[in-house]
This record gives sequence, structure tokens and C-alpha cells, in this order.
Amino acid sequence: MGGAWKHVADKLRQSVQRLSSKQIVLGSDVYGAGSANGALLIHRHCYRTHQIQPWHTNAYWVPKHARLFSSGAVESAEHGSSNAASSVSGSRRGGFKQYFLLLPPALAAFLGVWQVGRRQEKIGMLEQRRSQEKEASKDVFTLLGQHDAERNKTKEDHVSSETNTTSLPEYKRVHATGVFDNEKSIFIGPRPRSTMGVTESGYFMVTPMRQNGRAIMVLRGWVPADWKFSNIPKDDSQATIHGVIRPSENPSVFIPKNTPEKRDWYFIDVPHLAHAMGLPDATPLVEVVTPEEDTIQSGGKVNPTAMDILGGRTTIRTVNEEKDKESYPLAKSEGDLRHFSVMPRDHLNYALTWFSLSAATSALAYKVIKGRGR
Repeated sequence: MGGAWKHVADKLRQSVQRLSSKQIVLGSDVYGAGSANGALLIHRHCYRTHQIQPWHTNAYWVPKHARLFSSGAVESAEHGSSNAASSVSGSRRGGFKQYFLLLPPALAAFLGVWQVGRRQEKIGMLEQRRSQEKEASKDVFTLLGQHDAERNKTKEDHVSSETNTTSLPEYKRVHATGVFDNEKSIFIGPRPRSTMGVTESGYFMVTPMRQNGRAIMVLRGWVPADWKFSNIPKDDSQATIHGVIRPSENPSVFIPKNTPEKRDWYFIDVPHLAHAMGLPDATPLVEVVTPEEDTIQSGGKVNPTAMDILGGRTTIRTVNEEKDKESYPLAKSEGDLRHFSVMPRDHLNYALTWFSLSAATSALAYKVIKGRGR
């Protein structure tokens, strides 16, 4: 048997000498060399008297001119060599791709942190508005007169609109008496309003108010959609309003841009609204607020829950009667001023949900990566 093995080894060694190859290890107890002409495999445990059979091996190399192996062994060698190469390449790609499994937990964690930040912002806004409620209301035209006097005193004829705007703090309590210029009213929206599950289309109405040569803009409240396309009668009577200084809105990416030339306004932009009305860009916007605690624009007495009706606390007839008593424009209430579509407690619930998803997907990713590493 030793002589037969020596004969086979000599033949293989002559073939290897003609190859520019490098030594590789294909498996346990398997040693060989490879080149563009094929693959060479020497497995001592596969030798028999007249043939070599592939036991517990993954690849074989047979020179095209060699006659040492049977045709079946050659096919097995070529097939095994292909599988070995694809296995190595696939493991490398899989090792890189498996780290994409970390993206879902990272994204969920980011969204959770973002919700925590939004919650803190809402809490700060609520605290600011509550603190403003405790301050005494001031006449906004008097405040504008004082500001003009200070500007003339310092001779700053080119004060920026930003400086003028910051002289009146956001949501500061103010009141005013003057005459509405209804012909220059602007409608912002659409701003739908839900009543008893029925959605009504409407707009926010902004109208200039004038007094002794000065002017402010007044966000009077919500009106039905047909107001935008009807002629509002001129009214020269004096009106008194109570409200807060309203800042511009920060629209999302889904809100269209305002097109003043077409009289299409989708969000509140104080300087541009003033410019469209022929007023200085620094003209303040006052939002009318009623002293009621119910959320009028967001629901409240005219928008009870199903439990209110089933519990007998109100009826559909009562709701309709209250709705008939509504007068437009429908101003915000104190409750509306402290109400957000997403309250701080909602942001907290969203944050906990995202953090839970991040933990769950992290555990799954760890399990998959650890399993592939074995």
C-alpha cells in the first residue's frame, strides 16, 4: 500500500511543479494547492488501491491531463470547489449585512429621544402661557405708542422688524379698542373643525383694527368656509377685544407655501400678513381669547364624547342648541389656549413606545448576529 501511495504522490507532485500556486487549507486533514487550471487536493484518508473517493471533503483538484481519478471524482471536486468559494464569499457579505439589523433599534431610539424633547418643549410652552395668564392685561395701542416714543428718542429710524416684534412678548395679555377694516380681512386655512364626529371646513379670520392712525392685526377666530367667498359688510362701530400676542406658525414640510398674490394663506406668517394688508412688517398680531375654560374651537361644550351622551350629561338636542347659539368668528377660549393636538402626556406615551421597540429590535439583532458568529 505504501508503494501505491508513493506512486500517486509522485504523479501529483509533478503536476504541482507546473503550477504557480499557493498553499491553502480547505478543511481538517485536507491540504492542497490551487491555480487557474483547477484545484489539487491530497487527502490521505481517501486513498484506496485503485481510486480515490471523496470522504468528508469539500473540494478536489484534478489536472485536466491527469488520469489518476475517476470522472465522478472530478465532478465532485469541481462542485465542491465551487461551493467552498461561494460559502466564503457569502459569509463575508453576510457578516457585513448583518449590521444593518442595528438600524431599526437605532432609529426607534432616536425617535424616542425626539419625543422626549418635544414633551419638554410643550411643558415649557404651557408654563409660559400659565405665567402670562397671571399678568394684568395692557392696551396694545398704548404699548405701541410707548415703543414709538422710545424709538424716536433713540433716533433709530431703521429698526428691524425682529426688534419691533420682540418688544411685545409672545402670548402677552393685551386688549384693544378700535374699528375693524373688514374689507382687508385674510382667511388662513383650511382649518377643519370636528363637531360630534362631523368635520366642518373653515378658516381663521385675520382683520386689521385701526385706532388714531395706528393699526394692529386681529386673529378673530374660526369661521365657516363660505365666509371666505362672501362679502363681509363694512362696520365702522367700535369693538373691544381681549387676547394675547400671537407669534408666527412653524409649518411642517407637508403644508403648502403661502401665495399672497392668489390670496391663499395656509399658515400664519405675521410679517407677510402685515405686508399684504399694507401695514408695517412689525405690526403685532393679537389673537382673541374668551374667558371660558371649555375648549371651544377644539371641542368642549359643542363636542361632547359618546360617554357624555350615553351617561345623560348632555344630549344631541342640547348640542345642536349650543351650536345654533354660536356666533362667528368663533374665538379661542382659555382652554383652547392651553390645549395642543399632542399634549405632553401623549409625547411621553410615544417615547415609551419607541424605546420599547428599540429594546425589542436590539434583542433580536443581537440574537441574529451572535448566532451567525458561531
